[in-house]
Amino acid sequence: MREYFPNDAFELCGCNEICNLILEIYQRSLTAGRSALFGKKWNRGGYLIRCSLDNVTLVSSTASFVSSLGELLENGWEPAQYQSVVFRTSRAIGARTDKVRAIYMQMYSLPGEGNEGTRIEFNPNYISIDEVIKRISFLTSCNKFRLSRLDVAFDIVDEYDLHDFVIDLPRVKRQTISSSASKLETLYLGAPKSNKRVRIYDKRLERLSHGYSEFQLPSRWWRVEVQLRANYARDWLHCVEPSLPAFARFDALDDTSRLISYSFMSGYDMSFLSTKKLRTWRSKVCSAQTDLRDELTTAFNDNVHQLDAQINTLLDNFEFELLQVPK
Repeated sequence: MREYFPNDAFELCGCNEICNLILEIYQRSLTAGRSALFGKKWNRGGYLIRCSLDNVTLVSSTASFVSSLGELLENGWEPAQYQSVVFRTSRAIGARTDKVRAIYMQMYSLPGEGNEGTRIEFNPNYISIDEVIKRISFLTSCNKFRLSRLDVAFDIVDEYDLHDFVIDLPRVKRQTISSSASKLETLYLGAPKSNKRVRIYDKRLERLSHGYSEFQLPSRWWRVEVQLRANYARDWLHCVEPSLPAFARFDALDDTSRLISYSFMSGYDMSFLSTKKLRTWRSKVCSAQTDLRDELTTAFNDNVHQLDAQINTLLDNFEFELLQVPK
């Protein structure tokens, strides 16, 4: 326990009541924060990179839940927007327990008069795939589905501060969201409608905005999400690793490359750079990159069997349309 507090914290307290309060805060940080977020994978001795499925979206051109709406509402589902319902689960946030969206179902229009399909989105970090199958089993028996989107998330905890890095992925559109102090909050690599897109953001900052206290969170926590759609979601095993960007520390670059890197990471339009200068800069970033990309790849490979088992559970319980896998 002392690793999370100053060495003299307990001696300075001087009374059992305050010590008990600190113990209670510590226990909450384990049960509602770190343990809940990272389970047995939390590494007390150092940093952690955790890999997990963060979003799964299924669509069907034949399924409909409209006729079962009454039964859904009686079994814990809630109405959301027009022709959509949501199933929530409890999740500890700070000192309170909130309801979070675990499954979302929505009807959507298809070409042709009166044609509708169903879109199902869920987060395996909030609800098990077995529970999802149980909740929507009435749709699975006579309908074909398509895996529309799959997100693989990497949580980078306590070791790397991505504010110190230039992050690059060639030949994709970049979008940067920074704080008022010009510090990176979110970086998108890839167009919004692209079938492959990477989102990198400050997960600790996001958790703080959702009610977690600093006691419950690591000192640093960044998330890298690889978002795959359409055929790439189906072929996720071969599409995650090539989608990971390069990470290079600013201080490992020469002055010119560092200036260009700061500009890119701040969201400035760098289209005036010549193809030759851009290629030179990218080569230097690639040469200076740290082992972070390799660490992400290792985390993916270490967890790929678990991820594959989750996807296979879906495949075993849904009838999927045959898709052409990209080359």
